[in-house]
Amino acid sequence: MTDSPKKSKTTYKVGKTKQIIAVGGEWDAFAEENEGRKALSRSVIGRPIWDFITGAPTRMWLETLFQLAELRNEPVERIYRCDSPQLKRVMSMRISPEEDRVLRVDNELLSVEPLEKKVVIRHHSHQTGTDIRMRCSICGKIKEKENEVWTEPADLVDQIPEGIVVAYTVCAACKQALPRAGARKPWQHREPPDL
Repeated sequence: MTDSPKKSKTTYKVGKTKQIIAVGGEWDAFAEENEGRKALSRSVIGRPIWDFITGAPTRMWLETLFQLAELRNEPVERIYRCDSPQLKRVMSMRISPEEDRVLRVDNELLSVEPLEKKVVIRHHSHQTGTDIRMRCSICGKIKEKENEVWTEPADLVDQIPEGIVVAYTVCAACKQALPRAGARKPWQHREPPDL
């Protein structure tokens, strides 16, 4: 894995009702670079964070981290993937409690690795009559139907050149990597298995 040439950072804040109340850092630049016009600051501020999180397991995963940060009143960190069709990107998310039950979420780009082949991922809600596979929202891996193994999307491109149709979940390895409620220290920069 190679270091990114530029360590970009995006930030958002959610209020006690989990509505996005502010964004910062390179938020709009990151959205523009990734063809995410619907994710520009003017389109997200004032909306619930849950409007932008796909899949109930992923929502529960993020809500667990929010609750841990609030209950402990200290930051919680987590490594995750945020790939594009041509790049494998590893990110760090740090959730920090602030006054008035506001949570600040900093996302920092840790590394970028070019993919040998373009990987097209499509959400199942935009497809009909297709073979749907489960994709982990955290590590980015896809569950192979034949053997229940979680694999890198790039390893499936030759089998599914038209694009991989997915529904989002959180794999068992990423669920196990969540901080435990009774742990005293926040979970810091420990990589989940095989990122």
